[in-house]
Amino acid sequence: IILFLGVSILYGQKYFAEARYFQGLASWQKGQNERALNELSKAANLAPKADLYWRDLAQVYLVRLQEVSQRADLTAEEKNSWASSLIVNAINASKRATAANPQDPANWNIRGFVYRNVIGLRGAEDWAINSYKEAAKLEPVNPYIFTEIGRVYLTKADLAADEPGKTENLKLARENFEKAIS
Repeated sequence: IILFLGVSILYGQKYFAEARYFQGLASWQKGQNERALNELSKAANLAPKADLYWRDLAQVYLVRLQEVSQRADLTAEEKNSWASSLIVNAINASKRATAANPQDPANWNIRGFVYRNVIGLRGAEDWAINSYKEAAKLEPVNPYIFTEIGRVYLTKADLAADEPGKTENLKLARENFEKAIS
């Protein structure tokens, strides 16, 4: 009886996590991103080792960040407050995905994507590059990864204050785009 109860609880928890996950995906597809966040967050907390839940949750946080930044009914202070919270949650969700399964390059790609989307914050571009390099170690022939690294270096070149920094970042961007093509 104890064994049966233990197994029932374990599989019941996975079932409820999966149900929440699919409800979250359905809400996301309908454009109900706040509800999607709630459902995906519940799913991820019910099954914290399911990296897929954390990956999708990080992406929905970024979508929600974009929505908040475009809202005209919020003051700049309110937007900054929302943005800070959403950025921290997106980064944490992407970190949880890589912690749950560090051998899946998709987790590192999402982590890099999250950091690439918040470039401008201190060190985000370096974290993005490092995340994409981890993905490249696991999947060295994926052109997407090198394209994304190139995009980060292009952004770094745009943000560079001095000419040598700009030139170096453009050179690194070109090298990664050439790797992607080859």
